Amino acid sequence: MSRAKALKYYIIIRLLLAPLMLWTITTLVFLLLIATPGDPVDAVLG
Repeated sequence: MSRAKALKYYIIIRLLLAPLMLWTITTLVFLLLIATPGDPVDAVLG
């Protein structure tokens, strides 16, 4: 496999995995915010 072809394959794989990664991170952050007690604004402001 040539270098250009390998790079093209790598970029395509990364672009296909990006939406899955974003969805996973968003879901985890959402669940962590729901699981923690209290209001995030109160926690920041003290």
